[in-house]
Amino acid sequence: MREIGWQGWRAVLVRVRQQIRADNLDIVAAGVTFYAMLAIGPAFVALVSIYGLFASPADVAALLEPTFAIVPSGGGRQLIQGLLERAVTRAPASLTLRALGAIALSLWSANRGMKALIAAVSLAYEEGRRRGLFATNLLSLGFLVVATLVLALTSFALIGLPHLLSGSTLGEDVAGLLTLLRWPALFAVVVVGLSALYRWGPPRSAPRWRWVSLGAVVATLCWLLFSAAFSLYSLHASELRTGQEALDNVIALLLWLYTSAWAILLGAELNAELERHCGLR
Repeated sequence: MREIGWQGWRAVLVRVRQQIRADNLDIVAAGVTFYAMLAIGPAFVALVSIYGLFASPADVAALLEPTFAIVPSGGGRQLIQGLLERAVTRAPASLTLRALGAIALSLWSANRGMKALIAAVSLAYEEGRRRGLFATNLLSLGFLVVATLVLALTSFALIGLPHLLSGSTLGEDVAGLLTLLRWPALFAVVVVGLSALYRWGPPRSAPRWRWVSLGAVVATLCWLLFSAAFSLYSLHASELRTGQEALDNVIALLLWLYTSAWAILLGAELNAELERHCGLR
């Protein structure tokens, strides 16, 4: 990418701005947010139900609780915690036909959210081709599993690692260094996950990693920036509060999901314009 030059980068950024408008990125991000909102509850139900067939559903709730640290403080986090508690109370206690049906329905509903994200990324890349029904669902389920693993790694990095190091025999300097390194490690995990989404999500021949990594880095930086800014805003801005706690929680979560989806699609637009500028599209 070094051969692009300053004029080339300027042209790429101008094209990205034009494509954001042409592709109605704000509206597409809103659509992804809608499906993501519908997918959160079923995803919790499926995860807790499957785990509950082998152990206590409350255990998986305790494991998932630390992952909420990635959600900005405020109503959005409270709403997700409420959805998880509801999923625990509804988890089946045994493997019955009804339980299997409930798990399948929950997975199908959660999978729609991931398919919406893949479709939005494909739109940013302007890919008109479509995969078959089986291939589409298999791919989206795979990304759904990867997203769950990323949440687990996030939970360990934000919460589990500090507790583990506090009870270890390592020196304070080593423990402090490892605690500090969790942030670049978490950043790298998110970048790799988004790179995989950009590389294999759209229905096309997979490009080289160099053509998807920059957009993933930009998307991750924007996501972290938006999350931090929104966390401060939701805590201190009275304009975000309606006086009704339930409605405030929904609004907060919707806004955070929207900014997250927008950041991901921005990375896809940047990658697409880089490929076009270099004659790869």
